[in-house]
Amino acid sequence: MEEVPYEYILLSMFNNLKKFGNKSSVNVQDAIKYVNKYIELVKKYAKEYDKKNLKLIEYDVKEEIDSFLRIYGEYFYEQGDKLYLRDDFDYSILDEEMFNNSVSNRVEPYFRVPTEDLELLETIGATYSHKEFGRLLKQEMQLEKAYIEYIKNPTKDNKRKLQTHMLLKFSSLEVLKRIPLYSMDAVFLSTIDYADDNELTYAKSPYNEKLWDDFLHIQKSDLEELLIDLPHYAIYGNDSMAFKKLESEIDGIHEETSKDPLGLLELLFANKKEEEKLSQIFFLKYLMNLNEYLETHEPTEEELKTKARLMYYFDSPYICLFNEQNLENYYKKTATGTFNFSSILKISDEARYLSGEIFYYPDEKTITQKLMLMKTYYDITHDEDFALLFASFRDQPKYEEYCKTIFGENKSLIL
Repeated sequence: MEEVPYEYILLSMFNNLKKFGNKSSVNVQDAIKYVNKYIELVKKYAKEYDKKNLKLIEYDVKEEIDSFLRIYGEYFYEQGDKLYLRDDFDYSILDEEMFNNSVSNRVEPYFRVPTEDLELLETIGATYSHKEFGRLLKQEMQLEKAYIEYIKNPTKDNKRKLQTHMLLKFSSLEVLKRIPLYSMDAVFLSTIDYADDNELTYAKSPYNEKLWDDFLHIQKSDLEELLIDLPHYAIYGNDSMAFKKLESEIDGIHEETSKDPLGLLELLFANKKEEEKLSQIFFLKYLMNLNEYLETHEPTEEELKTKARLMYYFDSPYICLFNEQNLENYYKKTATGTFNFSSILKISDEARYLSGEIFYYPDEKTITQKLMLMKTYYDITHDEDFALLFASFRDQPKYEEYCKTIFGENKSLIL
């Protein structure tokens, strides 16, 4: 038999009230619902800690609230049918009190797990951060739609709509950068709740999985990981990217605003940032190559969709790539420096795989996208081994056409 840690639960309630609800008061009856829901969730989560038959010693919740207020009266008080945080409340102190309470009372891990459960937050109406995230996501989806409509039909009216949505996003991002750290943390955690049910998927893989395995001897899981990378999903996917893009931006702001005085987070994610930088340079070059290609060819709907989705993926209110003269300038600025592209092995593997796939399993719907990936790879790396591999398919139909697209007129003459 274990006693319910009422003090810890009530501290978590006030913590969530401020952090996720942007509120300073709660109805006593809702507070009781919160505690009861918390206990219910503890019994559920305890099973994951080999506590399948957890027996709890429970007391009258209202009496526990009264006892709690006597202990923490300097922070909280009761008036009428409500519990309040005092006006001079300092969130950091409350966070510290939760930690100290969990240590001094030896609160077991399964009692700490439910603290930010959405069902729990709803009992006290602490859903401000989730609603704010919902508002941001709706705004982002409208921006994505406006972007695609403008690229497909670049009228003045569509451009004005896109500019309006960009301005709204600019305002939202600036607000996020200025809210208290605990509020930013709450919005960030709201994205995690949403992410569990919103993974990127394909109705059908744009690459032939059997050929991928046979050609490269790489596990299927590596292919799946490659294709749900946002730039690839922009090229081949159909579903909205709004959530993933917004999630990435909120993650970036959260990382910028989080306290890291020793620079440990920066050190920990240094390699990841380098990979992201290389990927950004590669797919910006891809976008420039696609633009150049579309200037001399009648674009298909699929090609325009790829261009629109990639531009949307890269763009922000601080860049405005929909003014296309900004694209080359942004690429030059991003690509400044020395980069070791030999480290992007997945792109190298992918280019080699595609050299065979376009001949063995041609798909007219995505052929341009695949040619542009190989062209971009060669433009950046000048990988002659790849050029020789491609030349091994010279007896295949459309070889000359594809060779010119990837390597250019002069190079294709000697391959």
